[in-house]
Amino acid sequence: MGCGGGSETSPRPPESESSAFVPRAGPAKVTEVAEKCAVVAEDQWRGVGVDQPPRQSDWNGTSGCEYQLSGDAGWSVFVGVSGERSYKAEVNRRAEPTGGADLKGYPGKTFRSGTDCTLIADISDLGFLVATARRQVRTSMASIPACWRSSSGGWP
Repeated sequence: MGCGGGSETSPRPPESESSAFVPRAGPAKVTEVAEKCAVVAEDQWRGVGVDQPPRQSDWNGTSGCEYQLSGDAGWSVFVGVSGERSYKAEVNRRAEPTGGADLKGYPGKTFRSGTDCTLIADISDLGFLVATARRQVRTSMASIPACWRSSSGGWP
C-alpha cells in the first residue's frame, strides 16, 4: 500500500490494525552505512526514472541519499538508514500510519504529510530504513515510485 491521508504532526490515536507490528521475516541489516548512496543499487534508481546523479544528503537528522526526477512531473526520494532508535520507536513517535508495506520480508509503515510520503521499514532490531518521497506541486503522488511500489516489494 502507498501513502494516503494522515499527517506526521497530528496526535496518534489508539493502536489500530494499521499500526499493529508485523514481525520481520528477513535477516537483520547493518545500520551503519559508509556509502550512503549505495543503499539503492544503480539499476534500481535508474529503473524508476531518476535522471539526476544521486547526492548524499540529510533528512531529519538521518544521513542518506537523494534521488531525483527533474522537470514538471518531477519528484525526489530520500533514502537513509538510522541506527539511533528501533523501527517500533520511530513508528510510535509519528501520527497513525496511512498504510503498511512488505519489502521482501521487511515490514514497513507509510505516512503522508502534504506533498511528502514517508516509508519506515524494519531492517534491524536497533534501526530502520526511511524513504521519503517529495513531489512537485503538479505531480501526482501515484507517480512517485516509493509511494506506490512499497507493497509490491519493489524499490526502494
